[in-house]
Amino acid sequence: MGELEAKLRLIALASEFCGSYARDPLRPHTGRACFDDLKECERFTSLQQMRDFLDSAPSLDGLTLARYVAKFAIDGSGSPMETYINHAFTLPPRLAGLSMPEPLVNRQLVINDLLGNILMKHSGSLRPDLQWPELRTLVEYLGDEGHASHDARVEDKNRMQDYVSSGYKPFFLMFDDVKSVSALNRTAMMLAHEFAKNGKKFEPYRLQRLFKDEEFAHRQAVLVSRMLPPVTRYS
Repeated sequence: MGELEAKLRLIALASEFCGSYARDPLRPHTGRACFDDLKECERFTSLQQMRDFLDSAPSLDGLTLARYVAKFAIDGSGSPMETYINHAFTLPPRLAGLSMPEPLVNRQLVINDLLGNILMKHSGSLRPDLQWPELRTLVEYLGDEGHASHDARVEDKNRMQDYVSSGYKPFFLMFDDVKSVSALNRTAMMLAHEFAKNGKKFEPYRLQRLFKDEEFAHRQAVLVSRMLPPVTRYS
């Protein structure tokens, strides 16, 4: 195992500790994950608690590496796919990420009371997977298995309308949008163009330069191969 792969695995594990899901401990890359019930979060620890422990820990084997990994862990991620997408977008290029702005994760969307009265049943539970409030952009990942039914599609439709009514540009992603390096970069470029409309005007050009770096492309392939979770497709 190379150094990059080892660090990415540890970063994913640290994010899992701070999230609301648990991967199969015997088959973390291929096995099914378990998730907390709706509106419940039984995560192992919080990111702040993890960092506080590591900051105060005595000299231990691996402590320097653990502190380094904790700098990149995500607090409150809801699934392995959310963790993968978030890290792919935001990790620094030396760790195979695109160094895009860090989003808020599964946090309540802030809306005014007047707007809340016209939304479609979601005024109390608008918690997108990733959101950039200052850039008026958000991302939701629609898992193939959990969003296949008619009721789920209606829920997703209502949620999208609510996000638009709230003044956000929503990007609803599925597996095909992030399943490979090329798909991931296309999706990132869509986000970058939206960011450019809201103040980060050089973001598309920065990504284009990064995509041309052959060494970065090799690192990014490692990230996709090691972090992309398995997915159950439906017909």
